[in-house]
Amino acid sequence: VEWVCRPPEPWYAVPLGKRTGVGHTVPAEANSRFTSLMQQPDPAPPPSPRAIPYEWAADGVRVGALNVGLKGLAASCEGVSQLLFSSRCDILFLSDLRASRSNIGKSRRILETALLGEWKLLTTITKTPTRAKGMGVVVHSSLASQVCRVDLVQPPSLGEEEWTDAIGGRILHLQLNLQLVAKTWWIVGIYQHVAKPENALRRQRLLTCVAEIRQRRAREASTFSLWEMRMRPPRMEDGTAPHIARCTPLTL
Repeated sequence: VEWVCRPPEPWYAVPLGKRTGVGHTVPAEANSRFTSLMQQPDPAPPPSPRAIPYEWAADGVRVGALNVGLKGLAASCEGVSQLLFSSRCDILFLSDLRASRSNIGKSRRILETALLGEWKLLTTITKTPTRAKGMGVVVHSSLASQVCRVDLVQPPSLGEEEWTDAIGGRILHLQLNLQLVAKTWWIVGIYQHVAKPENALRRQRLLTCVAEIRQRRAREASTFSLWEMRMRPPRMEDGTAPHIARCTPLTL
C-alpha cells in the first residue's frame, strides 16, 4: 500500500512566512491514517492527492517597490520592517535612500536587526557633487544563496562623469537563479529622474541603459521583470510619509 499525507490545500496558498507549522501535525495525521488503514481487513489507499510540483516552496516570488526618499532609509527602518512583516515580500526595492557610503552601514544594521535577520539589504550608492544617490533591495534569507547582482555595462559613448550623473545609484539589477525551477529571472529596480526639462538628457541615458539590459536579457535570462519608482510618496499633515508599495507575486 502506497499513499501520501500532505497539509490541507489552503495551507499552500499562504506566503511562506505566514504558514502555520505542520512539522508535527502532518506526521501525526500520517500515523493515525496508517493505523486506521492497517485495522481494516483489506487496506486500500486513499484517493491520490492533487499533484503539487514544489509543495514545500512558495508558488511565486513576491516583489515590491517602495520610495523612502521623503525621510531617507535611516528614518524609515521601522516602517520598512512593518511593511515587510505584513506583506511578506521576498524582494523589496528601496529607492532614494538618502544615505552615503560612510553611514549606510549603520542604517543596514538597524534595518536588519528590526527584521530579525530574516531579510538582508543590498545597496548601490554613488557620490555626486550635491549629495549621495542610492537605492537598495531587501532580499529574504531564503533567496540569499540564489540571488546575485549583475554589473551594469557602461556604453563607450558615455564618459565616467556622464555615466555617474545619469545612472549612478538609480539602477539595481538582480539575477535570481531558482533551484527548483529551470528559469533565470532578471529583476531590475529603477529610480527614474524627475520629469523636468533639465533632466531630459539624464532620463534618456537611463532609458538607454535599460534598453541595453533588455537586449542582454534575450541572450542570458529567461524571464525579465522591471520595477520603476518615479516619485516620492506625498507628505501627510503630521509630517510623516505613508509607506506606499507594490507587492506582486511573480509566478515561477
